[in-house]
Amino acid sequence: MKKTLIGITSGVLFSVATGAIAASPAVQAVLFPSTINIHKGNSTVTLGSNYEVLNYNNSVYIPLRAFSENMGSTVKYTDPTQGTLPQIDVYIPSQPWKLTYLGAGNQSGSPLFVRLFKAQLPQSDSAVGFYANIYNTGQEEVGLKPFKIQIEITNNENNLVWNTEVHSPVPDSVTPVDLIPGANTRLYWGLESPLLIWDKKDMNGVPVPAGQYKVQIKPLIIEYNDNKTQKIEPDMHTLYMIDLS
Repeated sequence: MKKTLIGITSGVLFSVATGAIAASPAVQAVLFPSTINIHKGNSTVTLGSNYEVLNYNNSVYIPLRAFSENMGSTVKYTDPTQGTLPQIDVYIPSQPWKLTYLGAGNQSGSPLFVRLFKAQLPQSDSAVGFYANIYNTGQEEVGLKPFKIQIEITNNENNLVWNTEVHSPVPDSVTPVDLIPGANTRLYWGLESPLLIWDKKDMNGVPVPAGQYKVQIKPLIIEYNDNKTQKIEPDMHTLYMIDLS
């Protein structure tokens, strides 16, 4: 196995471990140690020193995945198959993480619970959209530490068809955690993830057959406040079924 770097026009690189790709031209690049700051509104995110920055033909290239995920996007890499090239999909959310609310009711979890929602994609029969919410059912404000939600899609035989993940907003020096207000008698507050897109293809980029599929959030542990943790187990709130015709 060797590391293949693929350039795109914006001068960003995506690094993945793959087998050798036939007829891929070799290039010579120079390691270019740099501090990379991504400015988003009033906050600044600095990529860590683990990422290699390259200088090729007087252009600077940084890892696509690190750049995209810190901008709130999702990157999906599909291995090449016989006669096809590798495929890189960058899904740019229509909105960032945002504060949302839910009407009062008998909600599970203490103080946190997670729900998965299907999104309506107008004029699109080629993709399915969904998003996740993390709610605070307690009366006290909750400060979340960085977390990652993993979502997988399986078929009727419970075989994995596709998966993705979405990271929490990157905290900054001003707001080191994500704060969710406490619940009152009418509302539960929560954080809503960016929109995630499934193009109805499997892990190899092949369109899936018609049938029923399960979209589900994998178990996760969320750290909050003073090093408290809560494990979110799969339940009726963290999955739904979709029928593809």
